[in-house]
Amino acid sequence: VDEQDITIYPNPTKEYVYIWLKEGLEIASVQISDLKGGMARYPVKMTEEGRQYVDVWSLAKGNYIIQVKTNGRT
Repeated sequence: VDEQDITIYPNPTKEYVYIWLKEGLEIASVQISDLKGGMARYPVKMTEEGRQYVDVWSLAKGNYIIQVKTNGRT
């Protein structure tokens, strides 16, 4: 996915990370990794307004890498 095709916000966050994708792209999966290499898949949820988000409130304070797979592209 090209940088202009995706927006992930807010950064930093304590509860939710919203994911906006260019029209025509769909999220296949979201994986969040810490800087030590530990990773987990997170379910993508939908707000009543149709915004896609991942609930990250259980993550410890720190830096993470978010990998979003879409329509066969990462």
